[in-house]
Amino acid sequence: MFALVDRTNLNLVIMLGAGSDTLAIDVAGYQGVRMAVDTGPEGDGSDNITAHLQSLGRSGPKHVSRTIGDDGMDVFVLKALGYLVEPPGTSPIGGTEWVFLAT
Repeated sequence: MFALVDRTNLNLVIMLGAGSDTLAIDVAGYQGVRMAVDTGPEGDGSDNITAHLQSLGRSGPKHVSRTIGDDGMDVFVLKALGYLVEPPGTSPIGGTEWVFLAT
């Protein structure tokens, strides 16, 4: 018996609770990445998230962004190489969702 694992797509659901949180994400080699982030209730403390994503193709579009939320208390820094980045939307968990597609 063996399990089938999809090694081409990665789905991350990040739910940070109340209080100040720090999270670092380093991902490489996926065709697609979907990331949903909920930093918890407003005014609950500072949350800092850093995400580095790199597709198998070492060349291609480079996306760098810094998103500030919760009146400056939450910071999300994103660096993606080799991915097309869809505009952020609302995730099913109530936070923000990003979708990355390898070029």
